[in-house]
Amino acid sequence: MSGQIEQPLFAITLQRNTIDVSGEGQITVGELPADTDNSSITWVPVRLYSSGDGGLNPPSFASNEVYPLRWEVPLDGVFLDGNQLPGTTLTGASTQLSALIDTGNSILRGPQDVVNSILQTVSPAFAKDSNAEPTFPCATPHTLAFMIGGQMFPVDPRDFVSQNKDGDATTCIANNLVATDSPSRGALFSWSLGDPFLKSNLVAFYYGNLTHPSVDPPRIGFKSQVPQNASAELKDVVADAQESGGVFENKPGIIPDAIPV
Repeated sequence: MSGQIEQPLFAITLQRNTIDVSGEGQITVGELPADTDNSSITWVPVRLYSSGDGGLNPPSFASNEVYPLRWEVPLDGVFLDGNQLPGTTLTGASTQLSALIDTGNSILRGPQDVVNSILQTVSPAFAKDSNAEPTFPCATPHTLAFMIGGQMFPVDPRDFVSQNKDGDATTCIANNLVATDSPSRGALFSWSLGDPFLKSNLVAFYYGNLTHPSVDPPRIGFKSQVPQNASAELKDVVADAQESGGVFENKPGIIPDAIPV
C-alpha cells in the first residue's frame, strides 16, 4: 500500500533436499524471480468465499465485494502416470474441485478414496492389504499431476517417493501423500498441495486489491520445474544409491543467515 514493492505478490519454490538434492529454493517479494518471465506463468483466480460458504462479511464501504479466504484454486483434474483419476465420492465433497496451495504443509493431501486408489495403483503391498505400508520399487517412477488453468503441473517422481528404511534403495514408500479432511464450511478444498508440489513447481501468490478484489482479483501463478527426463533422473539416482550401500543423497535443513533486502 505504501508503494515500496513493485507488485503485491511473492513467489516461492523449494529445493529438493533428499533422494536427489537439486533444484533451487528461493523466495522473491514484490516481483517474480529475475529469470522468470510473466508469459511463462499460468495464472488462475483464487477462489472467493461468500459469507454463506464461511467467508468474510463485506465491510460497509464495499458491501458488494466477495473476498478470498485461503490460497485456493480450481483444479481441472488430477492425474496419475498420465491417467485422469475419478473424483471423490465422499459425502460433503464440493462440486467444484479445488486445491489449497499450502506453504505450511510438508506433504500432499487429498480425498481418502482417491488417495487409496493412488496407493493401490503404485503399491502392490497396499493393493493387497490396505493396512500395509504403501511400498513400491524405488526405481519405478510415478507422476502425480494436477491440471490447473488447462496446463499440467506434475509432482516430480523424485518428490513422490521416499526412502522406507535406511540403507535400502530398492524398496521405497509413497508416504508423501495422505488423506485430508473432507471439505467443510470455510474449507471447501479437497486437495492440499504442500512441499512436494513446491519442489516441483514455482508458485506465485498475487494479492491484488485487498479491499476491493473485484477491481484487481487475487490469483496464483504456476510454472513447472519438472524436467522432461525426471523419470530417468530418478532411476539414475536410485542406481547410484544402490551402489553406495543404499544411501541416498540428503541435505539437512539449515536456517540461513539473514539476507539483506
